Amino acid sequence: MKLNASGLAGVLVVGTLAVGTFAAGVHLGPTKPVGHNLYQPGKAYASISPARLAAASHPGAVAQMGNQKERGAEGDVSEDFAADGPGATFQQVYLLIKRHYVDALPSDSKLGHGAAAAMLTSLQDPNSRFLEAPELTEVTNQGKGLYKGIGAALAVRRIAHAKVNETPAYSEFQLTVVSPLPSSPAEKSGLLAGDVIASVNGQWVYNDQFIYSQTKALKSAQDDPVTFNKLVTVLQKKIDGALNLNDAQTKLNDPAAKSIALTVTRIGSPVPIAFTLDTTGVTTVSPIEARALPGSIGYIKIRQFTPGADKDFTAALAGFGTDPKGLILDLRNSPGGLLEAGAAIASHLPSAANFGYIETKGKNMTPLVITPASTISCPIAVLVNRGTANTAELLAAALQAHGARLIGSATFGDASDVKLIQLRDGSGFTMTIGKLMTAAKSDFGGAGLKPDLLVPEIAGHDDPLSRAVGVLSGRVARLPGNPG
Repeated sequence: MKLNASGLAGVLVVGTLAVGTFAAGVHLGPTKPVGHNLYQPGKAYASISPARLAAASHPGAVAQMGNQKERGAEGDVSEDFAADGPGATFQQVYLLIKRHYVDALPSDSKLGHGAAAAMLTSLQDPNSRFLEAPELTEVTNQGKGLYKGIGAALAVRRIAHAKVNETPAYSEFQLTVVSPLPSSPAEKSGLLAGDVIASVNGQWVYNDQFIYSQTKALKSAQDDPVTFNKLVTVLQKKIDGALNLNDAQTKLNDPAAKSIALTVTRIGSPVPIAFTLDTTGVTTVSPIEARALPGSIGYIKIRQFTPGADKDFTAALAGFGTDPKGLILDLRNSPGGLLEAGAAIASHLPSAANFGYIETKGKNMTPLVITPASTISCPIAVLVNRGTANTAELLAAALQAHGARLIGSATFGDASDVKLIQLRDGSGFTMTIGKLMTAAKSDFGGAGLKPDLLVPEIAGHDDPLSRAVGVLSGRVARLPGNPG
């Protein structure tokens, strides 16, 4: 019998992707990186237990289906409900599970959390996911600059793949290092912004591109049933043993882990790179670093837009006196944070009346208004790289629009406005509520910002900083031509 490998391969790929997307689902979304506006939790919404929903069913809602004889509430597995809507669907499923599921049931809390997680998964949004209480604590601590595990801001990057031959168009989700934080295990080991997590402690992190790549191998084995079946078995085993994106994220932030082994794929490296990180400590991020450079040039690095970062920035700016000749604002490996902190910092720098905009449901554009403060008038250079994300990108765009030069490499391209919502039982969830836009209403999501001067980073040499000093020195001296 000749196997139709093309058809079987297609079925297999579609099937595994369905499983994989579900597995990547609770899965699609990791803990949101600190670049997102997660740090002022929303209102604690009332927690409605499945039991309360069940108790709210309409009188007489249980009915017989078909010609089965009535066996009573405990025996009839074909109950129907008169109420319509998603609440009624959940109620019906919950009651049927409670009445008829053959094995021991999880707690109502676990059932409710599972339903909430699945609902968020159905959004197909890597930034919206359910958080159990320990995960919620970790996200909250990261917003304050306290990191456990590898000590890196992480995000799921969505990459769109166009249709190629028999491979359909699809979106790939990659768990990506936004920035290794200073003095963290991630930084000490050599992880870089843009690294994609391929495995954690020996477990493969699910990846759609790999699954699609197997279609070619399966098709080539269409005339060899033994080889074909072996390939299918190996592929299924790999999928069954894979970590979904959510679980991988949790393991990388595990406060109890003593060490974490991982492999990453990196642009320019032909093979995955392996790391073993000592994760016994806690990484604490100080949001602002400042120092004076020769030539009366001030240097301020913003590591993260945490609560209080704007006050630290104001103090650092005052330390340069009333007449600095230039200012270098270093936003490299700054994953972002509170929009409010970014707007407060922007109020001291030459920028528009609006820090930017948030596009919310219904295409409504809400301005992020800047409250005027004392501003400096000296030339500004802004250092950026692929670890510059979210609020940091918004600040860079605001300054670039008002004469600052962006120096370095293209930024991460994270324009999501994500809120952290705490629930009364200690759990919570993240949810994308808007898209960030620059003051010119430009969308930088995905593509990021392009620097005015492209200066690659080379290990052991801070060429972008040297170039920024040169640019500012030239502008102060009013040299003709392009100072870069």
